[in-house]
Amino acid sequence: MRNLTWYLLAMVPTIGVAWLMLANYLSVVLHRCVAHRAVDLPRWWIFTSTTLTNLFVLHINPRTWCADHRMHHAYSDTDKDPDKQPNVTYAQWLAGFLKHSPKASDPMIQKFTKDAIFQHPIFAFFSHPIAGPLCAVTAWLAPFALTGSWIYATMVWVTIRVLGMLVLSFQSYFAHGGDRGWGYRNYDIKDQSVNLTSRIALFLTAGEALQNNHHAKPSRASHAHLDHEWDPGFQLLRFLERIRIAHIPEKPALTLNEADIASDVTP
Repeated sequence: MRNLTWYLLAMVPTIGVAWLMLANYLSVVLHRCVAHRAVDLPRWWIFTSTTLTNLFVLHINPRTWCADHRMHHAYSDTDKDPDKQPNVTYAQWLAGFLKHSPKASDPMIQKFTKDAIFQHPIFAFFSHPIAGPLCAVTAWLAPFALTGSWIYATMVWVTIRVLGMLVLSFQSYFAHGGDRGWGYRNYDIKDQSVNLTSRIALFLTAGEALQNNHHAKPSRASHAHLDHEWDPGFQLLRFLERIRIAHIPEKPALTLNEADIASDVTP
């Protein structure tokens, strides 16, 4: 019982560090920088974040993720959307996600990721089929090496993946529930994207649950467009800017009046 209490207490900072690394890698590096080019980051930060997060936290294939995300914007809430097809239940969405396993060599993945950065050896390695199983092992070995406990290592490994599924559920399913009356919309766009109000969802997804804002303005670094909205990923990005790692290009100030909501939408 004493060991279990120690494990649970030790998991708090461990999961906190894991969240920070994933928020940086997924929300800042892959999403806002590589996929949308909404922010400028040096190559050393991109590839260091990619290496450390994949090896020691959770493997996320950089090429297939960016391709899937670009396809998601191109075909949002249609049958071609790799993230969420229309009119599916949560169970159907989850089953589809678990079966979805694109390869970097797939023609559609290649079509949507022609950027030179995907040819870099680090991106190429972590996009290779062998990287997933290898990183699953190294991500378990990292907490085991720190503590010498296989129980603790397994608890951390499983918790990160369960939380990862929760993040995907918020971002890809519930934040595209406009047809079910979930969330709220600032912009009248063609897809079913919404902004979720849950602070838990916004924290866990690093602001990625503000999908309606993001789909309307995909080239903006911040997903929060109103004063009451919260984008933790953008706060992390601001910190990186303060320490001179990131550069956020200047964008025109947002004005959310009715005319803007109706017409000022980036396809």
